[in-house]
Amino acid sequence: MAHYDLEEQEQIANLKTWWSMYGNLVCAVVIIVSLGVISWQAWNWYQNQNAVQANSLFSNINNAFEMHDENSHAHAQNNDEKNQNNVAVVRIAGELEDNFANSGYASLAAFMASKISADKNDFKTAKSHLAWVIENSADETLIPIAKLRLANILLDEKNYDEALKVLAKSTSSDEYFFASLYDLQGDIYLAKQDIKNARKFWQMAKTEIDTRDYKNYGVENYMPFMLGAIENKLNSYVE
Repeated sequence: MAHYDLEEQEQIANLKTWWSMYGNLVCAVVIIVSLGVISWQAWNWYQNQNAVQANSLFSNINNAFEMHDENSHAHAQNNDEKNQNNVAVVRIAGELEDNFANSGYASLAAFMASKISADKNDFKTAKSHLAWVIENSADETLIPIAKLRLANILLDEKNYDEALKVLAKSTSSDEYFFASLYDLQGDIYLAKQDIKNARKFWQMAKTEIDTRDYKNYGVENYMPFMLGAIENKLNSYVE
């Protein structure tokens, strides 16, 4: 048996007293901290697993989409294989949208599914995927592109008011697309035979191009062509 001097015995007694008072609290804190660490590790693992699964799904949808494009350009006769690829793209896009909305892959997959659906004249499905991007995309730069595509489909369907409603919901994240958004709004008003409003939006698009610096956005070389097209419309349609 160990023997302690008086000072050591006093320290042990004090420790026992302190532990009897605070021991449960210490244990609780240790457990809480441990659970926090474990939870954080589990969350990182879950996030990593999510990233791996999302990447795997996107790889699959990308392969199927590339087959769709190859078949479309080659006018392939194997309709069964083409249909299988199309179905796979739409199915995987839905899975990414439902389960991995924040992965970034979901929005890209939605664009793929929308294009394939539109190519099949399934405009209802095409519109639903674009609407998903507008409402849920984790990448705000993709939202105005989805708006433009959705509004174009609605314009083709002669659903002019709905198309204008989509384009009217512009935010600061759309700023480098304002020229395109305004230009398309002008085209929709032209289809409605409303020349006054068509010219108003074309002029707004022209002003955007004239005043905004597009050099850092990678589209500066495209802008002169767009500006020329808008000026042609302004010259062609006079009130």
